[in-house]
Amino acid sequence: MRQSFVLCVCIVLASTFLSCAKTSATSESQVATTDTVVDIEAQLSTETAQDLILAQRYEEATQMLHQILESQPNNLLALELRAVSQIKSGVVTRSLDDFIAITQIQPSARAFFNLGVALHQLGFCERAVDAYRRALELSPNDYQLMTNMGAAYVCYGKRDEGIAVLNQALISNPNNELVLTNLGIAYLEKKDVDNALIYLNRAVQANEAYASAHFALFRLHFAQNNHEQGKKHLRRFAELMPNSRKVRSYEKEMR
Repeated sequence: MRQSFVLCVCIVLASTFLSCAKTSATSESQVATTDTVVDIEAQLSTETAQDLILAQRYEEATQMLHQILESQPNNLLALELRAVSQIKSGVVTRSLDDFIAITQIQPSARAFFNLGVALHQLGFCERAVDAYRRALELSPNDYQLMTNMGAAYVCYGKRDEGIAVLNQALISNPNNELVLTNLGIAYLEKKDVDNALIYLNRAVQANEAYASAHFALFRLHFAQNNHEQGKKHLRRFAELMPNSRKVRSYEKEMR
């Protein structure tokens, strides 16, 4: 029976989006609205909403951001925070409208990257590739964009194209564990076990604490009936991700 492998896409939605918003909250809220005067109350509200998201109080944050956007529909920071809040609360579909609106109001590499991630999470991988491509036009040679684009290509069956893009990302980051892991998984999708092992082992050598590489190596070895090696990587994955549901699920599979 063929084993399925899940691409470990570079999706760090909360930390990436929120850190960017947090460090530039003042400047972004000044340019995020078509109004000529900065709305101090709205600015403070977006900062409060961001704190609520960081505290995982997503419903409260979303409601607060709804209120801001009723009076300031072009407030980019509020749109982005609402999209993040909705993603974190598990309603990714609703975030798409906000991400699309952001790309229309102020097209940027970050806006198209975020849209691509949301599409990617929803399984619209071909559309995600288009969003990542637009982002790369605005920010050429960005390895994170290339990594996600490569994974999205593989997601909808374009394995050779995905591997080519991932290899481009690897040029400037030859020891990046995420790129290496995605390359390994792309080769697994091609049933090229030898190359998959090379890249996944390189990922672990680059960062021994990278859980996704250990999980992929577990699945690879288990599919090859090399159960002892597989168990070793699953144990390491469990140490790194003790609360993952994958651990309990695959421990049963190994028995």
